Amino acid sequence: LNFKCVKFHSVILIIVIAKEVPLMFTTDSVLQSAPDISKLSDLVGAEIPAKWELFGVQVRLQQSYLDCLRDEHHDSKIRFIHIFNEWKAMKTSDFTWATVLKVLYSKTLSEYTLAENVVKKLKSSASQQTF
Repeated sequence: LNFKCVKFHSVILIIVIAKEVPLMFTTDSVLQSAPDISKLSDLVGAEIPAKWELFGVQVRLQQSYLDCLRDEHHDSKIRFIHIFNEWKAMKTSDFTWATVLKVLYSKTLSEYTLAENVVKKLKSSASQQTF
């Protein structure tokens, strides 16, 4: 980063000149973005495969849909992928990283360490993406 001082109407402004501007400048913009299913599967589904049904309930999927997943798919990671896709397809859903974190931090899942690891990965990914 380079700094440049500019005097403007008796006020000195310090302008930061960056060579590269992060694509997702703030954590808020990252949190409000829609997750990529493959990244979501790696960061969440693969880490807590036994909690697929609880996750599905927390994102307001129908219990009948979750029951079908249980009957049709024996691999919990596959169940998670179906849950993520169904959640994404819901018209009223809040399919964002912020909601993922809210679910992980919920009393139902209590996945505090995982949520913090997801935040670290998102921050790392955002800082590496530039224009």
